[in-house]
Amino acid sequence: MQTYLPRTGTLFFFFKSFHFFGYDDEDLAKVLYVEDNKTLESGGRFHFEEEDFFELFNGQYTAYKADAFLLNSAPSSYAYHQNKYLLEGKGKSLLQQGELLDELYDKLETPILDLKEFDYAMNCYAFTQHESPELQASLTWKGIPQDWVILLLVKSRGDFQWGDAGDLFFVIHKSDLTKKDFSKIFVTKVSS
Repeated sequence: MQTYLPRTGTLFFFFKSFHFFGYDDEDLAKVLYVEDNKTLESGGRFHFEEEDFFELFNGQYTAYKADAFLLNSAPSSYAYHQNKYLLEGKGKSLLQQGELLDELYDKLETPILDLKEFDYAMNCYAFTQHESPELQASLTWKGIPQDWVILLLVKSRGDFQWGDAGDLFFVIHKSDLTKKDFSKIFVTKVSS
């Protein structure tokens, strides 16, 4: 839907471990982009041992198949006090109208969120009770939140649990996305 997302190839998302948050954030995640899928080889050539899967008792995660579909997404006003950047310009006057923003959340956002359940989403906005992933990225790596994009959101499902039923986010700066440079990915989790 936006011109700065890659039109060909495959994006691969790697996440080191939930247990490394706050300890080794620098190498916590990687995103690799392969423009031409013909250059890919089978993963069967790797010979993994049981100790390669140290997080789960049974040694492996349950596989999930991703289904692609269009999804409606809008910035959340739920945590507008922390995410004031969402209400700039003419919207700034809404900061003084908390009851109206609560009503807008109930009447506009909730129906959008209820349209279709999803476990993963690319290029979307996120519901959060605190700072948005885009704001967290801009505070950590500078810039303005509007210049950051949620490249991938992964909800807690099955073996994949990010804190207390949280969501995992891969966030990228729009300028890097335009250049197809996935070397600087900001990763965060949001949980209740």
